Amino acid sequence: MKQLKNIANIKIGATLARSKATLADNTTYEYKNISINAFPLNGITMIEGYENKYIAKEKIQDSYFTKQGDILVRLREPVRSIYITDKESDILISSLIAIVRVNTNIILDEFLAYYINSNTAQEFFQTKIRGTTIPMIKVFDLKELEIPILPIEKQTKIVKYLKESHKELALLNELTQLKVKLYNQIFNSLIKEK
Repeated sequence: MKQLKNIANIKIGATLARSKATLADNTTYEYKNISINAFPLNGITMIEGYENKYIAKEKIQDSYFTKQGDILVRLREPVRSIYITDKESDILISSLIAIVRVNTNIILDEFLAYYINSNTAQEFFQTKIRGTTIPMIKVFDLKELEIPILPIEKQTKIVKYLKESHKELALLNELTQLKVKLYNQIFNSLIKEK
């Protein structure tokens, strides 16, 4: 086991309130910004459609934008992580989200994203959440999270298994939604029969 701070570079996203453009600003920069609603309750895939438009009065450093292989951690409860693929690159990250960039010689990025969403990590986060109005964890607490260091081959097998499991769950969820729709259509047609 190693603490996350010893196997990854962790930083908080940009404080967007400082850079937000006003009507008085002559020069502005438009960015896509990731919402905290883009974090699913299951899996590590970003939910599409939760990118907001953000207008800044200044250029924002490249380090505050998503890159393939990044793990983003939502700091508000529920604490969740997503893995950034190539198609989700170049999206601005706010200070409500931590950016985790791992040493892939020690731990696979996708494995870490799944681990952060695991019951073990979630139990740890529950002991660290502070605040009653907006329950959150601090980046310091995220850095203290203990991560099991498994051989890369085993991490690869775990990631493959979890990806397949989440595909299966997504299909089952889709089937359930279709069944509900079908039952409602049948019910409506039975009511209308004379």
